[in-house]
Amino acid sequence: DSLDLLREDYSLESGLDYINRLEQAFASVQEQKNYPLISLLTEIRALQAQLEQWYEEEAESIL
Repeated sequence: DSLDLLREDYSLESGLDYINRLEQAFASVQEQKNYPLISLLTEIRALQAQLEQWYEEEAESIL
């Protein structure tokens, strides 16, 4: 939280919350032949899993 924001109307958001929101947005888009969203969605979900694991490991190390 020691980040200087460029605009006061911006707020900090955890990486996992952002990735979860991004995954929901991409999951709701209809894929077309010329726009391969499935591969991008797969990468987003892999990053989600990595972040979840990282947050769990961080929480365990604090205890």
